[in-house]
Parts: sequence; structure tokens; C-alpha cells
Amino acid sequence: MKRIKYSIVFLLLFVMLLPSWGLTIKIASLAPANTPWDDAMRQIAKKWYEISDGKIVVKIYPGGIAGDEIDVIRKMRLGQLQGAVLSSVGLNKIEPELMTMGLPLITQTDEEVIYLLERMGPRWSKLLEDKGMVPVAWQLAGWVSFFTRTPAYSPEELRALKLRSYPDEPEMNQTFKEFGFNVVPIPQNEVLSALQTGMVDAAYAPPVLAATLQWFGIANHYNTLRFAPVVGGLVIDKRTWNRIPQEYREDFIKAASEVAKDLNDKVIEVDKKAIEIMKQNGLIVHEATEKEIQEWQSLAKKGLDRLADNLFSRELYEEVLAVIKEYREKK
Repeated sequence: MKRIKYSIVFLLLFVMLLPSWGLTIKIASLAPANTPWDDAMRQIAKKWYEISDGKIVVKIYPGGIAGDEIDVIRKMRLGQLQGAVLSSVGLNKIEPELMTMGLPLITQTDEEVIYLLERMGPRWSKLLEDKGMVPVAWQLAGWVSFFTRTPAYSPEELRALKLRSYPDEPEMNQTFKEFGFNVVPIPQNEVLSALQTGMVDAAYAPPVLAATLQWFGIANHYNTLRFAPVVGGLVIDKRTWNRIPQEYREDFIKAASEVAKDLNDKVIEVDKKAIEIMKQNGLIVHEATEKEIQEWQSLAKKGLDRLADNLFSRELYEEVLAVIKEYREKK
């Protein structure tokens, strides 16, 4: 009998010592495990756990195991996931106006993109919040460039090729068509064979992706032109965010933003290393000339001007242009 009493007392003490409240936040990411992007999410999870004294636990689903970004957004709306790291592809599906975050050839440097995120961040955040999502941190995750089977460095040269595009990016496909390019939508896991068979002659991707998936072995001509920034964000379902005590939220945002800032520097290094490795294995690097850059920018301006009020609002588009102009005038 005494043993039973002691057991009951011990159990009561154990229960009393447990946190009185807790929350598990399931967050999905396409970034493979043990990459800089995945490491960053694990840092955020650790910081949030410490800030909340163990009351909030972040469980990460890396490498696309929870599905692609469209699947992830659907699961967030169903309550199966509470958050996700989304690129512009996923963000556009939630709010089409967010296409203005990564428009091609509007920005050309990391500093311009970061300035744009700082200035336009509150406006873009409000658009997402109106759709039931809270962006905790914005992040620049590199740049998209062209990899081609044959030299194609001007818009005219690229128009003569079949350009691989993403099936789940109708907005970007429409943009490329407006630019006059021959796009062929192909899933990512079929790109290498499509390049090998000549189904496509070119692909656009960040250098680290072209290296990891071995596309550069066939499309071994690389143009240093920064076609578009890869912009993304850590997004939490609004219902879940509202369950987080107010006392933690500001510190959560601060911690996530600090990690995202550090990640920017790591991504730059990862891309540089990827290019060096590809060069050692046959990649031919073409440094975009000022004349070529001006041709691309002129093409982009004409195409995007026509797409304004169709894919995104002209007002928001012109606001983005004004912010970039403001930055360049300061510099």
C-alpha cells in the first residue's frame, strides 16, 4: 500500500513539473536535410524552443517529404501542417501579387533585393496575412541563371532554343512567352533526360541546383546574368500564430530574421563553390557583358509592362520599381 501511495505522489509531482501549456508546429521545407537551408530551419526550431522555455516545439519535414509547395499549402489549410518554407512559386499560389517579389531582371544585386525586402516587406506581409498566413522571415536564397547546351547569351540566341520551365509555374511560363521564348514545361526529375534527348536545350536554375542535379553535364554553357532572385519566406498559418503567446512572437520573428540574414551569406558561398566545381568538370562560364545586360533589361521592361494588371497590379509593380530606383539613386 505504501508503495502505491509513493507512486501516486511521484506521479502527481511529475505532472506538476510538466509545462502547463505546449504547442507543436509542423513545418515543411523542400530543402534537403543537412543543407544550409535545412540547418537554418533547425536553428530557428532550437531558438524558438529556448525562447518559449520548451513550450513550443518545431518539427521539421525537410526534402519535400510532405509534398511539393502546392501540397504543403493545401495541408496547411487543412491543419495537417502549421508552417512552411515557401519560394515565390508557393507564395504566388497564396497571393498572386507576391509575384512582384522576384520579377526577372528588376534587381541585379543581393543588396538591391535585401533593400526591396526591407521596404516592401510590410506590404507583402499584409497581403499574406489577409489570406490567413503570417510571414515570419523573408529570405534571399540565391539567383536563377541560364544553363544551355549551346552558347546562348543574348535574348535573341535564347529564343532559338527550347527552354525548360516548371509545370506548376503558369505565371512564369506566361512571362517567358511574353518575352518570346519557346518554353517546355517539364517536372524537375525529368530535366536531365530531357536535356540528354534534346527535348529541351536550356534550363534556368540556381547554380547549386544545376550542380546537384547534374544538368551542367549536358547544358554546360553558363551565363552569369542574374535573371531573377530566388526569394522565399518562412510562413506560419495564422490560426497557429495566434495560439503563440504574444510575449514570444516578437522574439520569434527576431530570431528567425537573424538566422535568415546569416543564411544569405552561406548561400552566396554555396553557389560560388558549385560554380567552381562545375568549372572543373567542363562548365563554360560566360560573363554577361553590359550590352547583353541592357538588352535583357529592355526586354524585361517591355514584357512586364504588358503583364502588369494581368498577372499582378500595376500599382504594386510601379511601387517595386520606385523602391529599386530609390536605392540606386542613394548609391
